[in-house]
Amino acid sequence: MMRFLKVCHPLVTTLWTRIKVPTAAISILFLMSVCIRLVGQQQKSREDSWACRTHSKFFVVNSPSAESAGSDSILTLDSLGHGSVFLSSSYNLQGLDDIACSWTGPPRLVVSHYSYWEDVSELLELDGSGKIVRRTPFGTRDGGSIAVAFDDAGNFYAAQNSTVFKNGVLFANLPGEWIGKMAFDRRGRLYITVGGTSPGTSEVVRVDELGNVTVFADATQGLNSAYAVAVDGEDNIYVSLNPPSAPASILKFDPSGIPTTFAANISLQPGIGGMAFDLEQDGLINERDRDLYATALDAEIGTFVSAPRILKFDTNGLSSIFADASDGLVFPVSIASCRQ
Repeated sequence: MMRFLKVCHPLVTTLWTRIKVPTAAISILFLMSVCIRLVGQQQKSREDSWACRTHSKFFVVNSPSAESAGSDSILTLDSLGHGSVFLSSSYNLQGLDDIACSWTGPPRLVVSHYSYWEDVSELLELDGSGKIVRRTPFGTRDGGSIAVAFDDAGNFYAAQNSTVFKNGVLFANLPGEWIGKMAFDRRGRLYITVGGTSPGTSEVVRVDELGNVTVFADATQGLNSAYAVAVDGEDNIYVSLNPPSAPASILKFDPSGIPTTFAANISLQPGIGGMAFDLEQDGLINERDRDLYATALDAEIGTFVSAPRILKFDTNGLSSIFADASDGLVFPVSIASCRQ
């Protein structure tokens, strides 16, 4: 409505003051219909600009600041894994972490920004050109990394430490000392990896639509340093394990919580920070491409990352390299499928 008034009010006022009342009334009705069409076209133009930008399958957060090796950025990757800069490192941001998007209603893209040393804990919302359009303080300096996600209805969730907020309102309190990543199943249930104070201790908790929390999986089902999480179109839950002195692996849980090994011995000392499935226009899993995409870091002890990659896992858990440093990857920590 405000957009309609902004576009049409000056024209209507001019017409009313210059033309006799009966004629003006008819003309104004015609002008209003034209203006409504114009506003709709402007809205469609904005959404089309998003669609043009986000036909590229994925958004990836590059976070070299995690290793004190430069400012962070965001890339887009097309269907072949070729990267282009979406949010430039020229913003000099330190501590970009998780990323999420929604096509329910107006397109939204949100990235979490947390840095203890720079005393910042906030959420950044970006438009289709990669411009930061909103900065919202969230959490505290001592709270740690922030996980973000949208559900299928377009509700926005952000979590830090042991609390989850839904659309800015407290939604659930969680066990554990830190939070990894979040993902939703088709029933609107939220899955979150949480960790304890001892090295390697972690759980996956499930939060229903009312905010009730239950433990979905723990060490008795094979969890060890669980972090990234993703859900496929059949509500199977995939959890990455990043043990401190062993190759990474991915477990697959059916909806009842029974685990199987999806991918093992991924590579030496990697870190899988984010996982995502490709999405169709309606937000459902792309049934033509049910592969799982994961950020992977092969870190050599005492050095910077030696092999930043996006791995593509087929339905049998076999992996191939989807993107690497030649596509612009530096320190990929999170990935989101955001295609209209």
